Amino acid sequence: MSRAPFLLAALLLAACGDAGPVEPLVPKPEPEPVAARHQHQPQRGGRLVEIGAHVAQVEVVHDREAGTLAAYIMDGHASRAVRLPAKSLRVRIGFGGEEFTFDLKPVADALTGETVGDTSRFEIRADLLERIRGFSGVLVELNVFDRVFRDVSFTYAPE
Repeated sequence: MSRAPFLLAALLLAACGDAGPVEPLVPKPEPEPVAARHQHQPQRGGRLVEIGAHVAQVEVVHDREAGTLAAYIMDGHASRAVRLPAKSLRVRIGFGGEEFTFDLKPVADALTGETVGDTSRFEIRADLLERIRGFSGVLVELNVFDRVFRDVSFTYAPE
């Protein structure tokens, strides 16, 4: 009888024995939460306000020099304009212990073909807007993609 099978078995058993110190398993770092990785950038230098759970975005732009407050309605990724038939967009802002309500009006844009009643841009001009810097705000009601969102709060801090 050949001794080869016995030698092979002995070598295999020896190979399975103690091969020296074992390095501890290092846990892999947890992936970042989706919200930390998935961010959108404003297109006009304003502040993005998320509407619903990624349903839409509103970029709020305050131009202190011009005394204007504008809202641009966009898709959930803040990449494409979303036109609305709204006659106005009501915004409440608070600063210095006072609260003010503005009805931003629809703005037509010949370049994009947007018209009043079919636009993604709403704006108002008021002397008061020339004097304020940062403020808290509330989008009172917004109907986008056949869903109504009410009292969406945001903060507009100066750069």
